[in-house]
Amino acid sequence: MSIILIQLAAIYGKLGLGIGAGWIFGKFSSEAIAKKIGQWLFWVGVPISVFAFVRQIDLSGSIWLAPAVAWLAMGLCLGCAWLWLRYTPHDLDKPAQGSFLLSSTIGNTGYLGFPISLAIAGESMFGWALFYDLLGSLLWGYGIGVMVAAYYGEKEKTSVAKIIGKMFTQAAINPAIWSLILGLVFRGIAFPNLLEQTLHYIAWTVIALAIALIGMRLSHLKNNANITQIRSSLSIKMLLIPLIFALLLPLFDVPRNICLALLLPMAMPPAFATLIVSETYQLDQELSVCSLATGTCLLPFTLPIWVILFS
Repeated sequence: MSIILIQLAAIYGKLGLGIGAGWIFGKFSSEAIAKKIGQWLFWVGVPISVFAFVRQIDLSGSIWLAPAVAWLAMGLCLGCAWLWLRYTPHDLDKPAQGSFLLSSTIGNTGYLGFPISLAIAGESMFGWALFYDLLGSLLWGYGIGVMVAAYYGEKEKTSVAKIIGKMFTQAAINPAIWSLILGLVFRGIAFPNLLEQTLHYIAWTVIALAIALIGMRLSHLKNNANITQIRSSLSIKMLLIPLIFALLLPLFDVPRNICLALLLPMAMPPAFATLIVSETYQLDQELSVCSLATGTCLLPFTLPIWVILFS
């Protein structure tokens, strides 16, 4: 237990330092800088990081189970959130209900999930987090997530065909997916030691910059919604569904390290993608912002549950 606590303290220290530094820098810089950093990470940094880590991770066994578990988990999140809206008294209008469903479903499995998975589950298990994010959260967010936003938003309704087309377009232009493919292709090719070390160094630098970017973006959030409006959303996303899988996965003889690798991204707070989709389809942005910020602040208190259960 003491080793686990020391490990968590080290992780919290690094996350707190990175997010705190980003938050301070964000307070004295414009949102345009954070946007530029985000664009660089999306198009350059994260793809290099994915390529570097894919060459080192263990892809044996049933790693392709990760996106299947991701879709199942997000489907259960969506179902539970819909049941809450359907059978619980609330004062949320239709756009707010859309934001509630998105915040209950799509997690920050990339910029926040990657460094946490690397730090806790280790590089050898990073493939599970990678496949969970790229083939799970990404496709769900721009597929089912857009369908939900189009239905609950105030804009003109979008056809299912257009939504499906957008989902595959977003996947096709995402450089991280192409880096994943290239990393798989070049796994068997030995690179010069200097190049390998450089890629590894860049990959970890990108992870650190991604953590700082979270702090910068949090520093620019201004809206504050009533906490009672998001308590149920975060409970479903960060506690209920991960707890169900924590009980079910061992029943199917899933090894403890794989259980941990799947539960970590599953229990992440709402993703920044929920803000983008909410803005695009005119949902309740205040609810999305508050859910994201509150979920990120709650993560240090929920993360030990999964680490203690499966470490």
